[in-house]
Amino acid sequence: MFAVLIFFNLCSKSLLSLNQAWAKDSEKSVIVLEAKADHKEKPVRNQLEEIFVWRVSDELKLTVAEEKRFSEIIQDLAVKKNKLNLESQDFVLQMARLKPEQTKEREKILKLYRKNSELYQKLTTEEFDQMNQLLGSSRMAKYLQVKMDLTQKVKSILASEKSKEPSSKRPAVTKDIPPPKVIEE
Repeated sequence: MFAVLIFFNLCSKSLLSLNQAWAKDSEKSVIVLEAKADHKEKPVRNQLEEIFVWRVSDELKLTVAEEKRFSEIIQDLAVKKNKLNLESQDFVLQMARLKPEQTKEREKILKLYRKNSELYQKLTTEEFDQMNQLLGSSRMAKYLQVKMDLTQKVKSILASEKSKEPSSKRPAVTKDIPPPKVIEE
């Protein structure tokens, strides 16, 4: 589907401390996400999916019915991708347990892995088709742009988090805010 969902799958079990403001340059709206692996209410993946749905819905000005359908599509694709990712991980683990002389078993698992990868790739086309049908061409182009922007922001947050000190001592990511301007009358 998209890299954000790949991110969801990768970090759903890892320790994540994320406090990032996503703000549109010309708008007042800001989303602040604080997600931790020990968060008991919702997994990180679900929180990010909800923020993604909210942000896209806001950007594209979706109606309530469109937002509901959009959310269903995103959730359905996320479940399918997560299932395929888990299967791929299982195939890799199975191959790692094989002895070097077990080539037939390895080839069999590699074929299954390849088929699984093809199914995963088909989900991208499925997403495109469903979103295009729901949104139409002009909003579809805007959707792809918003998705790309959010994906890049998530990746940059992850990269900055990874490059900092050990996860147990990582401070929250903050955005530097310029000092307030004093206006004299």
